[in-house]
Amino acid sequence: MEEISVRGIANIQSKYKAELIKHQLEEYLTNNETYERQESPFDGSCQGNPGTCGAGAVIYTENHQGTSLKRPVASRGSILLAELVAILMVLEHCI
Repeated sequence: MEEISVRGIANIQSKYKAELIKHQLEEYLTNNETYERQESPFDGSCQGNPGTCGAGAVIYTENHQGTSLKRPVASRGSILLAELVAILMVLEHCI
């Protein structure tokens, strides 16, 4: 019997979760008649890393002009934190 490493199990679980989420999103979008396509460039920035950081995004829909979003993130944070907050802002706005 071949031994499966913990790392291998984690990779299998991650792939399974990714497929499950993809399936759930496809099902939601198929069954949701109010779905509207949106595009959103977003960015997080940091003055120094770590340093003062913020996040911004613009939401474009098929029927509307762009809506600007911006948020200060932290007085001492990382670029990764700023990027993740930018993604979160877009998701919060769209839900």
